[in-house]
Amino acid sequence: MLQSLDTLIAFVVILLTASLLVTILVQMLSAAFSLRGKNLGNALALTFQSIHPEIGDTAYKLAERILGDPHMSDSTTTIKRLGGQSVPDQTGPWSWWSPFKGMHLATAIRPDEIYDLLKKISADAGEPLKADAAKLIEKLGAPHSAVVGAEGSLTAVLEIADSITNADQKKIVKDAIAAAQATFQNVAARVTADVDALTKWFDSAQERAQQWFQTHTRGLTIACGVVLAFLLQLDSVEIFKFVSTNSAGRDALVSSADKLIEKADGIVKNKGSILDSIFAEEAKAFPVLKPDPEILKSATNTTLLRDAIKGALANALPKDFDGKYTAAENAGIDAFYTGHRQQLDDLTKRVAATGFNLLPTPLGARWGHCWNGFSIHFFGMLITAALLSLGAPFWYNSLKDLMSLRPAVSKRIGAEKAAQAEDKK
Repeated sequence: MLQSLDTLIAFVVILLTASLLVTILVQMLSAAFSLRGKNLGNALALTFQSIHPEIGDTAYKLAERILGDPHMSDSTTTIKRLGGQSVPDQTGPWSWWSPFKGMHLATAIRPDEIYDLLKKISADAGEPLKADAAKLIEKLGAPHSAVVGAEGSLTAVLEIADSITNADQKKIVKDAIAAAQATFQNVAARVTADVDALTKWFDSAQERAQQWFQTHTRGLTIACGVVLAFLLQLDSVEIFKFVSTNSAGRDALVSSADKLIEKADGIVKNKGSILDSIFAEEAKAFPVLKPDPEILKSATNTTLLRDAIKGALANALPKDFDGKYTAAENAGIDAFYTGHRQQLDDLTKRVAATGFNLLPTPLGARWGHCWNGFSIHFFGMLITAALLSLGAPFWYNSLKDLMSLRPAVSKRIGAEKAAQAEDKK
C-alpha cells in the first residue's frame, strides 16, 4: 500500500514540476506582453464608451494614451521621461492577434489618476485627443472641489453683504446669494453622483479586466502545456511506468517532494512581481530604506513607487536619487526575468537528480527522432497535455494532500506489522 502511494506521489511530483515550468513561462509571457495592461485598456475603453457613447473607437486611443503615460505605466517598454509617451494608434480591443501592441500599458490605475490625466490631456493644445478628453470631462461634470470652492466664495460675499446699509438692497443681494448657494449645492450633489458613477463604472471595469486576464492566462496555460508536453515528449504512461518500476527513482522523487512543495509555494501563489523586484534593488541602493511592505501597497506603478520611496527616505533623500532609482529599476527588471530563468533551471535539475530527465538531450529526442517513436507515444503526450491543463495549483494541492496522508499510512502499516509479529509469538 505504501509503495502504491509512493508511486502516486512520485508521479505527481513530476507533473507538478512540469506544471510549474508552465506557470513560470506563463508569468514571463504575461509580463512581457502586458496581458494585464491590455485587458485593463479594453476595460477602460469600455468605461469611456459608457460615459460618452459617441466617442466610439477613439476610446481605445484615449485608454492607450492614459495607460501609456510615463507617470502611470509600470511597463518595462515605456519611455520614462516627460513627453516620452508613444503616439496612441489603437482603434480596437487588444487581443491575441496584437501581441506586440500595448506592451507599454500600465497594469493598474485609480479613478482619480484617470481624471487627472484627462484634465492634463484636455488642457494640452498639442494633444490630438484633447477634444475627446474635454468631452469626457464635460460628461462627468465639474470637479467637486471646484464647486465647493465656488460655494465658499459665495459665503465670503455673503459676509460682505452684511455691510450694506440699505435694507432693501441687502435683502436682494442676500436672496441672490442664497439662491446661488442652493444651485451650487444641487450641482455638488449631481457632481458627487457623477464621480461615484465613474468609480462604480471603473470598479466594474477592473473586475471585468481581471476576469479577462484570468481567462487569457488560462488559455495561455493550456497552450503552453500542450507545447511543453510535445516538445519534451512527456508520455504519462511512460512516466508512470518509470515511477512504478524504478524503486531508486521513486524514492528519490518522494524524498524531494517536501522541498518541491516549499519551492512551489512561491510560484503557485505568484509571489513577487517586477515592482517587488525593483523595490528589492532600491533597498540595496539605499541602505537606510527599510523594506516596508506598506511602500509597495501604496504603489501600482514605477512612478508611484519612486514617489513612495522618496517619502520613506524623507530627510535622507540623496541628491543623485533619480539616477540611482533608474539604475535600480533596470536592475530589478533584469532580476525579475533572471529569477524566473533560474527557477526553470532549478526545477529541471532537481528532477534530473532523481533519475528522470525532464529535459531530454538533445531536446525532443527522448525516443529518437523517428516518426514511429513519436506516433507511439502520441496519446501518452496528449494525456500529459490534458493533465498539465489542470494547472500547477491543482497538482500543488494534490501533492500536499498525498504527503500529509503518507505518515498516517506508514504508521498504520507499522501497526499492522507489529500486530502480525505479535500474533506469530
